[in-house]
Amino acid sequence: MSKDEEYYRMRYFHLMHDDGMDMHAILSDDGIILYASKSFQELGYGPSDLDGKTFKELLHPLDVKEVEVAMHHARQRMGQSITTQHHFKHSDGSWRILETRFRYEHEDDGGGMVICSRDITKVRAQETEVLTLGKVVELMPDAVVI
Repeated sequence: MSKDEEYYRMRYFHLMHDDGMDMHAILSDDGIILYASKSFQELGYGPSDLDGKTFKELLHPLDVKEVEVAMHHARQRMGQSITTQHHFKHSDGSWRILETRFRYEHEDDGGGMVICSRDITKVRAQETEVLTLGKVVELMPDAVVI
């Protein structure tokens, strides 16, 4: 591959991942964030705020085991995506619910976990609201729903 081709590949890679709705990252084999797309600004993180952090330290303690299992399965099924939902720390200290796909890739010079995450916090809140309203309507036999 020529230097021009490599330049354009990297340029388009960053355009696709930095301006997309999904958050993309690459983790080392030991879970250190090597690359995080600009889309993580949605969670309050600047371009280099996540560099060198471990993915695990940003997870809610109750979700660590489930995410570790998903990552383990992704390593076992190299090249295939494993999806899970978990809480991830916003830079303001609050927790957001992310749906994350983990895919392990291995090259001659090493391997890494490719992740693609989407913030589903609002969707989850709306689902809960709809379920709650449904239960209220069920408890009110004479209710008229418009």
